[in-house]
Amino acid sequence: MAQDSAPAVPETTATPVTAADVANAKNLNLALSEVRTTLTEGSAAVIAALGGIASAITAALIGGSTGGTDNRLLRSKGISGRALDASVITVDDSGNMSGVGNIDPLTGSALRAATSAGNTLLIQARDVDGAVYTTFITLTSNNTPTCDLAAAVTKGGIGIAILNENTFLQQQGFPEATLTDAATISWNLQTQQSAVVTLGGNRTLDTPTNMRAGYTYMLRVIQDGTGTRTLAYHADYLFPGGVDPVLSTGADDVDILSFYSSGTKMYGTILKDFS
Repeated sequence: MAQDSAPAVPETTATPVTAADVANAKNLNLALSEVRTTLTEGSAAVIAALGGIASAITAALIGGSTGGTDNRLLRSKGISGRALDASVITVDDSGNMSGVGNIDPLTGSALRAATSAGNTLLIQARDVDGAVYTTFITLTSNNTPTCDLAAAVTKGGIGIAILNENTFLQQQGFPEATLTDAATISWNLQTQQSAVVTLGGNRTLDTPTNMRAGYTYMLRVIQDGTGTRTLAYHADYLFPGGVDPVLSTGADDVDILSFYSSGTKMYGTILKDFS
């Protein structure tokens, strides 16, 4: 039986791809495959025509061509009313996308982690050796989702984000942390860069932990309702002239200690008697 070549599919405006579109394409291709297997060897023209129809169906629905697992192509097909660029992006049966291309989503579109607490969405790039992927953004689905920038980059064992020059449109800073009042007061600079402590007796400021060279740290020291409390300092705290400052002694007096760190020492000054 002679058969003309497959009819051309007219060009249409890109429309959003849905799960139903993909399912329909698969079902139609399966049905056509079953028809093809029942044809005799002498029906090459019919087989070629059906192959052309299958390709046209797939191209019209999901913007690609028929074939194996790694041959589901996205090219110039609309996603929520916007198109992919002209480069090819391949989607395998597991939903993984690969290839070269850009996706231009509508404003308000999102990358989402699953709804259960603790589920994460990773944004990764190949490591410099090309052997493994390195995660540089982790989105965690929980009551308060967080974005951990450059989690794989560390300094002194601490994960950091490396940023170029930025202009901030809102206030940036560290929330004031409360140090635990005790005979010897601990200060973890990693999580308490700006801190406050209320003295309930004569105290000593212990060795600071997690100092970083070039960083600054602030400590607001408050006398309790009794006052006259003193504060001694570990040897890692240095002050002008080698003289440790004496706190204001009035009840509820406030002094501000400011420090610049070399990474091993804390160089400090004091502003006194905010009462």
